[in-house]
Amino acid sequence: LELNMASNSIQVVLVVISVVVFPLVVSGIATPSAYQNAEMDTGLAQFMHFSVDPFGDEQHNCVHPGQPCVPASDFNPSNLSTDQWVETAVKFGAGEICLTAHHEGGFCLWDTNYSNYSVMNSPYGKDVVKQFVESCNKHGVKICYYMGPNANGYLNNLKLSSEEFVERQLGMLTELLTSYGPVSRLWWDHYPSGCGGLAACPEGSFPAAWPKFVNLVRKLSPSTVICPGPDCDGHQGESGIGKYPTWYPCTGESDGLTCSNHGPNPAATVFHPYEACATMASGWFCKGTCEDQGFWDADKIWAHYIDSVGIGWINTLNAPPSTVGQIPSNLVNNITIFGEFLRKFLTPLAPPISNITTQCSQPIVYNISVPITTFNAIMVKEDLSYGQRVFAYDIDFYNMTSSSWQTFPRNAPIPPPGPPGPGPAPPVPRGQCSPIMNNINLVRDLPNGCKKHGVTPDANSCLSACQADSTCNFFTWHDEHQGNFAKMCVFKSGDQYDPYPQSGHYSGVCNHTLLDTTQHGKPKPSPKPDFGIHGQSVGARIIDFVNETQTTKIRFRCNSTFEGDGTIYIKSISVHAGTSPSDSIKAYQ
Repeated sequence: LELNMASNSIQVVLVVISVVVFPLVVSGIATPSAYQNAEMDTGLAQFMHFSVDPFGDEQHNCVHPGQPCVPASDFNPSNLSTDQWVETAVKFGAGEICLTAHHEGGFCLWDTNYSNYSVMNSPYGKDVVKQFVESCNKHGVKICYYMGPNANGYLNNLKLSSEEFVERQLGMLTELLTSYGPVSRLWWDHYPSGCGGLAACPEGSFPAAWPKFVNLVRKLSPSTVICPGPDCDGHQGESGIGKYPTWYPCTGESDGLTCSNHGPNPAATVFHPYEACATMASGWFCKGTCEDQGFWDADKIWAHYIDSVGIGWINTLNAPPSTVGQIPSNLVNNITIFGEFLRKFLTPLAPPISNITTQCSQPIVYNISVPITTFNAIMVKEDLSYGQRVFAYDIDFYNMTSSSWQTFPRNAPIPPPGPPGPGPAPPVPRGQCSPIMNNINLVRDLPNGCKKHGVTPDANSCLSACQADSTCNFFTWHDEHQGNFAKMCVFKSGDQYDPYPQSGHYSGVCNHTLLDTTQHGKPKPSPKPDFGIHGQSVGARIIDFVNETQTTKIRFRCNSTFEGDGTIYIKSISVHAGTSPSDSIKAYQ
């Protein structure tokens, strides 16, 4: 049954998910390491920005030339509790905590042999990292350290040679990996840059020294994922929001440190997850007791979770302790409300179907064991140990009252002016072009009247080329993530305007031969941008919100493949209930 709460009507439906996969065989496909896979499964991590910084006035202590370091003697938290940090992470639903073991200024939270700028030279005088490890191990939370190899303002102020600076930083990293583990992840800020800005290091030390640090991690702790770093595309801005679609396969650069040209490309040889981050306070570090510093509420956390972890990204969200040495109670309360909702949401309404390997032509039927299950969200996960396969998908439902298939709406940006389906083009004066419409495809499946103009550097160049061609009424430029169509500019003649919401496509109308298009009616209202089917990548997970629905069956049906044998590997399909990100979670408490 599909329950339409707005109209109080009930329809009997059978839900179908149809997918298109890009074809890769197990040999030669870009696949993640077991440790990258585990990191993607974790999804949500808690950042812990804590250092001497809260006791001073700067967010970035000791990094600029001539800037004095906040003295170690100022570090004296009144009631530090690493148990409170980790217990908050457990309430949060975070499987990992990333602690700033030393931030850019170089203040060390552990008993190091390579610097005098540490907790051991403060009135507090105790090894914070040791306490942190004990708390993580007690509560079963994975350990991550922020420790930027090319950023240590204190050592840089000592005017060390580049060689000694690098050796001391290597020594500190060795201590963390060998005495304060097991270390699940390292968070390398400013990777793979040189020196300057917030990366305080002697000229000539970086980027040349990066391979030494990578090799050290591989030798001492091969299970440690460096992300941001050579194991992922991390620190993608500081908004805490990912970019969809999520394509992990990419091309390794000659430096061996980075990866580029992510896309659904069977020829890509490197697998890189994506990581986002943000602070849930007004700054990365608390200042003073920090009781009211712009903390995120539970709804804002939920919206960021869906727009990152919910599209297959890792997200590391910061909950900074104050000078007390604990995360402020107001933020803990908001995190707790979010975590309680998240646990309820992630609990499937029925046992999921899992571990399916099949050909594209073979549908997967999910018989939901709980009768009359009501859900409004569907979660699909790929088994990424075989690589990323799903290229595009739709979710259909079968209306058993009308005996017809219908398709859930797509989760798409608000469409441009004009009807959201085939019809007359939006109003554009003869001889002129419309503004570029983001994430809209006007040449889907290359219908009649299409021709490839060729590769152009950007959408504006494609628009200019269309404007110069008297046969071009419509154009679409494909961004660099569109596989064989990367940066391809395609023209379309005729008068059939058929906008299709699709990420990474940039389109417009150039009126050369169209009829007068200035008398169209008002555009149809668009759905909420967080409601509906994403429709492209699945990856580690994809969470799609749909109409509130009751049914006993879901059928996962593949329509076609990118190329090759069309084998897909689905880790699980499950149904869930909860609020969409644009609504308040209070209704579900």
